[in-house]
Amino acid sequence: MNIAEFPITLLADRAPRGQRRIEYADRIFDPGSGREIDRRLVISAPEEYGLPTAIDDDVILALIQLTRRQNGFAKPEVYFSRLQLIDLLGWPDKGRSYDRIAASLDRWASTYLKYENAWWDNEGRCWTSGGFHIIDSYKLGDGRASGGRGSRCRVVWGREFFKSCQAGYLKGLDYDLYIRLTSHPARRMYRFLDKRFYHKAEWEFELKDFAFEHVGLSRTYRDAGKIKEKLRRGIEELEEVGFLVPLRPDERFVKQGRRWVIRMTRAQAEPAEEPPPGVGADPIVRDLVDRGVTPATAVELATSHPAGAIARQVEAFDWLISREDRRVRLSPSGYLVEAIRKDFALPRGFASKADREARRRESEDLFSQGHQDRLRERERAARGKADREAIDRFWEALGPSERSQVDDQALAVAPPEVVEAYRGMTPASLKAVFFRDTVRDPFILGLIRGDAPAAT
Repeated sequence: MNIAEFPITLLADRAPRGQRRIEYADRIFDPGSGREIDRRLVISAPEEYGLPTAIDDDVILALIQLTRRQNGFAKPEVYFSRLQLIDLLGWPDKGRSYDRIAASLDRWASTYLKYENAWWDNEGRCWTSGGFHIIDSYKLGDGRASGGRGSRCRVVWGREFFKSCQAGYLKGLDYDLYIRLTSHPARRMYRFLDKRFYHKAEWEFELKDFAFEHVGLSRTYRDAGKIKEKLRRGIEELEEVGFLVPLRPDERFVKQGRRWVIRMTRAQAEPAEEPPPGVGADPIVRDLVDRGVTPATAVELATSHPAGAIARQVEAFDWLISREDRRVRLSPSGYLVEAIRKDFALPRGFASKADREARRRESEDLFSQGHQDRLRERERAARGKADREAIDRFWEALGPSERSQVDDQALAVAPPEVVEAYRGMTPASLKAVFFRDTVRDPFILGLIRGDAPAAT
């Protein structure tokens, strides 16, 4: 929850040229001390890698999900493949996604976070100050490898950050909902408000404080109208997914004296449908329920359709969701149910994980074969160079009469068709080159190796 209170990245996809530092600050009432305190976060990064961006925020959150699932924060190391992380982020399985992960980890390993009265010590139950890196180190495996140690990656969390996770300063997050949100402001607001709603369902914030210090909107937007415009799409998206109670603009944004405030109210969660027996035990049913299908419908589909057909449609559905396809925008779960019942054709351009792995293995085989061919070619070239140098040394060490004798012996043991071609060749310059390359050099090489044919 510490990294939900203030943004830890820029809201944009890239840092403005020359910007190597960002700062967020606010003032809150601290019940522990009974007074107001000023909190501040300063984020700095070297020029080589730059400040972390909104995409890097998503990478950190995905790594937190992986750590929770893998070891429950028992160890600071988390292991994964880049494809696994790409799938969790909902990114396309393309080279650019692999490169983005590498760039993101470079940024996080070099980014320094300095908290002033802004890092909550859950064990000491107080606000503290300090500085650290979220990621201590990382190692990337081969992005082309489909499995095994060759594809294994590792991230080691920074000591202070991991200590906060272990101390239990965590809150469950609907990660699937987070990934479905399409705008960076919506995702940022969702995490901040989800933390705040843990204490109460209605909040009122000073507009600029909310936009600049907690969402991360650029401070270049001085006009309240422009700030509201920049926040509006994200708010509408949170209303559409049922996270916020919809409000009219005059209810959402209220002017109080010389300042504007923004009001946020959490939508009441709908009562959970009583799941039919066996829902928790069937992985197919769980997969469908996780994607918004009602438990009763999920059980009906699982019992009336082949498991393989359901798995194909679920995978195609996830692929469409990751690409924000218009077919799944209005009613994602409704589309999935219809796709299974009517056995929709797979979307154009879609490739299952099995197909992708098969292509990756084929690519690896081709790469391996090409690599072996290149190695053999380099070996042939090295041998040819060594032979050329040995022949030149041998020839240069001979006197005129010895060279003549070698030429006579070489011609005497050459194949008849070679001798005939040599004798009939013109002009003289071409004839000399032919004799050297085809008659003399092979004979000398045989002498050096000790396997030259004897003259008859």
